[in-house]
Amino acid sequence: MSKRYEEVNKILIELTDVMGFTGQGKQVDAFLKARKELEDLIDKEKEESNG
Repeated sequence: MSKRYEEVNKILIELTDVMGFTGQGKQVDAFLKARKELEDLIDKEKEESNG
């Protein structure tokens, strides 16, 4: 795993902890959607760099 990926993943984990999963609402849904999109971009970049 690249250092860049590890740094981004650490930030995502910290943000997820701050947001928590107990809250209901559009903000939590929007955050989780954005996190998923960012993870997908990271995975795509990793695949392209390996391919």
